[in-house]
Amino acid sequence: MQDTVKEPRQKRSHASFEQLMTTGVALLREGVLFSVAELSERSGVSVGSIYQRFGAKEIIYLTLQDRVLSEMDAEAVALFADTSGKALQERIDYAVKMYCGHVEKYEAVLRSLIQMDNSNPQAAERGQISCQKIESAFVASLLVGLQTEVAEPLRIEATFCFRMIFAATWHRITRQPLAIATEDRTWSEFAADMSILACRFLMAGLPNGRMQVSDALSP
Repeated sequence: MQDTVKEPRQKRSHASFEQLMTTGVALLREGVLFSVAELSERSGVSVGSIYQRFGAKEIIYLTLQDRVLSEMDAEAVALFADTSGKALQERIDYAVKMYCGHVEKYEAVLRSLIQMDNSNPQAAERGQISCQKIESAFVASLLVGLQTEVAEPLRIEATFCFRMIFAATWHRITRQPLAIATEDRTWSEFAADMSILACRFLMAGLPNGRMQVSDALSP
């Protein structure tokens, strides 16, 4: 992707490039479906200059997508604080609510990206990379400090659990029909529902349905 973009060399050209990027990211954050005409009008850069820089609409979008997802990736990696020493149910609740809060914050931009990604395999691949990063961070937040014999089986279950929650949030932000409607729930209520789901799913096989993480911490 980067090889197809003419990198700015002069100070004025660089300023124009950054103006395009800033404006494009702002449009995506507003939930505006990407268009070169809108980007041109909002940035003050002519359509001809935009195409001269990028060559094709697809390249413009991929560059903007990478910019906004890189910002979101950095935030997602740092999203889940170290919860070692807390009960498993507490860390599950925390991780689920942090994830739902992240999706709520970027709901508009995610909806815009999803619409574009559906028709662009390269964009969909880039989106998948971001999904994998937040999945890894979510799962790791549940496993930190646990003994191997506890952590490894839980890793599989936690990954599956995250994907169930991801599917629910995906349907929520795309407004696709579900057997159970979620649009009448606020994001806080939705996160609480997902937390209950995750806790019950991940703790169902544990003794008495309860476990203190301190009982499983590595010495």
